[in-house]
Amino acid sequence: MASVALPVALAGLAAALAWWAVGTLRLRRALGAATVADTALLVAALHGYEGDQPRPLFTDPLAKRLAGQRGAALVALTRRFPVSMDFVAARTIAIDSMVRRLTGVEDGLGAPPVDTVLNLAAGLDSRPFRLPLPSTLRWLDVDVPAILARKRDVILHGRSDADDVCASGTSGNGPGDAVAAPVFSAVPTASHLGPLATPLFTCGPAPRPDATAAKAAAAGRSGATEAVCAYAAYTADLARPADRRQILGLVPADARCVAITEGLLNYLHEADVRALARELHIHPGIQYWIADVGGAKAVALLDLTARYLFSRGHAVSYHFGPRKVPAFFAEEGWHTVELAAIPDVLREAGRWAWYERLLFTLVSPSRRNLYDVVLLAKDPAPRRK
Repeated sequence: MASVALPVALAGLAAALAWWAVGTLRLRRALGAATVADTALLVAALHGYEGDQPRPLFTDPLAKRLAGQRGAALVALTRRFPVSMDFVAARTIAIDSMVRRLTGVEDGLGAPPVDTVLNLAAGLDSRPFRLPLPSTLRWLDVDVPAILARKRDVILHGRSDADDVCASGTSGNGPGDAVAAPVFSAVPTASHLGPLATPLFTCGPAPRPDATAAKAAAAGRSGATEAVCAYAAYTADLARPADRRQILGLVPADARCVAITEGLLNYLHEADVRALARELHIHPGIQYWIADVGGAKAVALLDLTARYLFSRGHAVSYHFGPRKVPAFFAEEGWHTVELAAIPDVLREAGRWAWYERLLFTLVSPSRRNLYDVVLLAKDPAPRRK
């Protein structure tokens, strides 16, 4: 009996591996070449699926529409690998908490609240639409045109991928039909950018007549979604120093502003991060900075995972991973007010995968240096080496 059971078990294992490989290959082919913009779709889709959890850490009503079919396919691909994406939810609630306290919604800052949020490389973030922020707050999103155009279409016009599929005449029945064409085929170059001083779109707490929203509602769609504060989206290529200077010029010198760089820094090289830190530091209206930073080990793991997931046409790479996060920012004049270690956030939320629990048990907190969200405040003078 044993001589028969072993070959049957091996044959079953081989069949399961073959099924997994074929399914993964089909998804990869359907998705096509990956771009950095795909990470915005992936994060939005993960935000949407968080709301489906039995005990969600937060809810994001816009997320699934922002992510679309391609975002859902990206999540399906990540789930075919033994990789936990719960760090995205942990990062989100850590930044949510910091934003609520900085804007005065919750106590704990011990200083006057900020009046402006500058969200650099904003992606498909929807905090101005889902958090209970002050109506007097000014929120500025900055990203490339393709990403913000998608946000505009969903938020102002209630559009979704279903509109695009119907308009194109494709059936959308197979995985290739649904996700073969990337929503953002490439990150636009500077020649595609509009005037930086003119927002791509705005919205706010006051009701606004909108013919497009009325038509969308008549067609059975949700129509426009209003921000809870004064919101504006600006297009810029943040890799260009000239664009960064013009975007920073949108913040008045007498403002009390927090800059957010969620999901940005690890894509940059150290020299670029230092340049950004100095530009933010010399601006008199920017007092705080919220950033998420992976340590050297985490960046190597993220880069390996991205290459494994998006091996075909891979365009996502990670570079910046400081060995000591607070010390790095202190050199550029930013002291750490609060550090939320993502492993600790996951532990408190009860979202540890078994291998994460094993890793965190074996490795002391001082040696992990994995992934942190930091709230930084400006020092009077940098302490560069």
